[in-house]
Amino acid sequence: QALDDAELYDKIVDDFKTSRLRAFYVQDPLVAQPAQGALHEAQALLTAHPRAALVFAITAAEVCLRRALLTPLLHGTFHTEASGDLLAHLVAGTKDEKLIKALLRILTAHTGVDLQICRRPTATNPLWQEMHDLQAKRNTVVHQAAATSPADAQQAIGVAEAMLANVFPAVITALGLHLHEGPRVCDSPKCSATSLVV
Repeated sequence: QALDDAELYDKIVDDFKTSRLRAFYVQDPLVAQPAQGALHEAQALLTAHPRAALVFAITAAEVCLRRALLTPLLHGTFHTEASGDLLAHLVAGTKDEKLIKALLRILTAHTGVDLQICRRPTATNPLWQEMHDLQAKRNTVVHQAAATSPADAQQAIGVAEAMLANVFPAVITALGLHLHEGPRVCDSPKCSATSLVV
């Protein structure tokens, strides 16, 4: 069945966006590495320093979300690199929850990954809600030197692990790419993909 003009236009635009999104990851295959490093620090700090572990874990989750998921998405949406760079820079620092939620809906549309629905196996709230609640706790630690429980720190580490070991790989897989340890994004059909180790 032939596509009409509007459907053909939408398909071409969608293919273009997906191609640019894939290209971002191919050009920056270690985009998730800073988040991975912060997560490793959180894990190392958990027993002796739960407050620091909470801060590093939420940092890891935020960096994964903004740098490894939303920034590439913005690059895929714009026809010019400069426009994508500018908007990505503005969004990286935004605290506007409506804007972030709008971008999460775009992420879902492009990759099928919905942070407002998916949840960790041991969690009662969706991943996005857990992250939001833990950000508030992190802010009281950073701005008021508040105490935190080891359970909160462990939950934050669980959220960061889910972002890096489940959400990020799911997005990469949806784009026809795969991950190697590091984590490093790969587009080669000749290599053997390995699962991401957190």
